[in-house]
Amino acid sequence: MIDLEARLHGPTLSLGKLLDLTEGDVLAFEYPVAKPVDLMVNGKLKYRGGVITTGRKQAFEVQELVVEP
Repeated sequence: MIDLEARLHGPTLSLGKLLDLTEGDVLAFEYPVAKPVDLMVNGKLKYRGGVITTGRKQAFEVQELVVEP
């Protein structure tokens, strides 16, 4: 089993606002669609890529494999 996490670097949200979220709330980020998204695997950065559309679904496209030195 692996843990995947996609991270958008940019705006932050205060803990108070995070705890006040309810079902149906929408978080709007001023995050350009073309800006890369980091994909973490088991807490370590492994891939950089972007969000793409495949038909009616959105997906993550791997654009770079991050290799640790």
